Amino acid sequence: MISIDKTKVSKIDLSGRGGGEKSFAPLLEGFDRVSAPLWDFENKRTKIELKKQRDLQWFDIGKYHNLSESNKNIIMMFVIHDGKNIEDIGTISLGRFLNILYGDDEYRRHGWTERNVEMCHYQKRKFP
Repeated sequence: MISIDKTKVSKIDLSGRGGGEKSFAPLLEGFDRVSAPLWDFENKRTKIELKKQRDLQWFDIGKYHNLSESNKNIIMMFVIHDGKNIEDIGTISLGRFLNILYGDDEYRRHGWTERNVEMCHYQKRKFP
């Protein structure tokens, strides 16, 4: 379970560039900020990838190829904002997130196929 101090949400300013991890960190008490390829925060039980959302979200889909069961349990935390203020926060495990994308025709038309994720992974390794 992830507990967020709701009294601090209105004090967070997400304006500017970057992932917003530093600004968002005070909301995730008990988590450490890390710089891992697939997640931004962790504690002994949980890893969280922060996705600061305004309009469209860009994903480095090559990172999602051949994930371990442990990595499929990473929590994707989508922080919806208006350019400055947080409007909503939603979470989903990375594995469930990918299953939804792979299982939907519309998302597959936009490149969310296991084959494309695999190819992006190999391209990323070949041309870092």
